[in-house]
Amino acid sequence: MAISSFTPTSGAIGTAVTITGTNFNTTAANNIVWFGATKATVTAATATSLSVTVPTGANYQPITVTNVTTGLTAYSAAPFNITFGSTGVIDATSIASKVDSQQEQLHILLLLATLMATVNRIWSL
Repeated sequence: MAISSFTPTSGAIGTAVTITGTNFNTTAANNIVWFGATKATVTAATATSLSVTVPTGANYQPITVTNVTTGLTAYSAAPFNITFGSTGVIDATSIASKVDSQQEQLHILLLLATLMATVNRIWSL
């Protein structure tokens, strides 16, 4: 399983994004997509393409896709760049409410564990 690209590479909350890669599940519900620590909605799926919507709470992190049938996970090489569609003024209406759930916390722990394993492999070289 791999993510080869995604378009657009930046956008606001609610932007439709197409993720291109290999070995995605052809059933949309069997692919879990994360923008950083926030789960996205998968609206369509083929073995090589996923259509998703950027969720509230997405941040400047790689996109993660997990095929729940195979258990395989892929990470984008580059992060998705969140933009703000506003008049240029940042105030209380520019920021969405906090998004927090156990599932997101578990995903963060998975990302940290993966990062630690990678660092340990590099140090052991």
